[in-house]
Amino acid sequence: MLQFNNADYCEQNNRKLKGSIDPKIILKYKDQTIGTPQTSQASVSIDTPCYKNNRSSDAKKLQQYIVENGGFDWRLYASPVVGRLPDGTLRVIDGEHRFNMAKIFTNRSELPVVIVDFDNEKQMSDAFWKKNGGFTTKVTNETQLISQWHADSPYARKLGDILKDVGIVVAEAVDNYVPATIVSKWKIKVRALESVKKISKDLDSIKKAVKLYKDSFHKLTLKSGKNHIEITGQMIQALVFIYSFKEYAQWMKDNPTAFADWFKGMTERKQSPKKHLYEVEHPHEGMEQRYLGTAYGLLKDCFADLRLDSKDVPSIEPMKAAYQAHAVKKAEEKKAA
Repeated sequence: MLQFNNADYCEQNNRKLKGSIDPKIILKYKDQTIGTPQTSQASVSIDTPCYKNNRSSDAKKLQQYIVENGGFDWRLYASPVVGRLPDGTLRVIDGEHRFNMAKIFTNRSELPVVIVDFDNEKQMSDAFWKKNGGFTTKVTNETQLISQWHADSPYARKLGDILKDVGIVVAEAVDNYVPATIVSKWKIKVRALESVKKISKDLDSIKKAVKLYKDSFHKLTLKSGKNHIEITGQMIQALVFIYSFKEYAQWMKDNPTAFADWFKGMTERKQSPKKHLYEVEHPHEGMEQRYLGTAYGLLKDCFADLRLDSKDVPSIEPMKAAYQAHAVKKAEEKKAA
């Protein structure tokens, strides 16, 4: 009986594959190819590796494709694109799924491909994220940003500068993250990072928010098999919004630790960030801009507690108005429609 071990396959072939394929499926469809290979510029070894920002093929999807089509059907798959560097190095930049299917379900030692020449790895990395950010095969936002980083994209570098300053990373896998120079257990999703950048251009506010998050949820532990703890996007956005809220700038300056001390005291009792999102008390229609409800809920409770011991506490009304502005805008849009 033909056996298929996912870990052995990945190690022996320098590829990534999520999940496993039923050995019975491999036995049934092995070398059941349909049609003929497309005529392309060249044939390369079927063991040609994917570009450094390795993609992971979903084993169940590969299995589904094979079963639905009765085997590896050449007529359905355009030739993969392989990048070539001046020193002759070849890397798959589009077609990793096809390489895995051909490797597993055919007996070929080579695969016909289209070869594209690049002057350097920067060009190849740039092509990788653009090619894989298209309409047919969208990679994760994290993989795109990591590839843009290697391509020296100005936008990626700007986000990377923020990551460096606050000591967190964007990660697609345990061995695939940027900036690679940072040793941190904390990671953030690209969309959350982009939102933080839109909320505030003040790097100092972002630094304070990230530091408070790390200090407050210090007991969070790495899940089994993970190398990074993900920072909750809604919470970090709310903290950045609070620290950059102009109406409270002077109060924050006069009382630099008041909010942070209150927040850390609250979270010490409940170490899960999701327990402090105020999603029930202060929701948003369609969950849009949820961080506003969280920011409002946090400051409302903070000011109420601080007011028990001090009169030098600002009104919650400015933050309440900011929270309600979203609902007002949505109501106006609905009325106009």
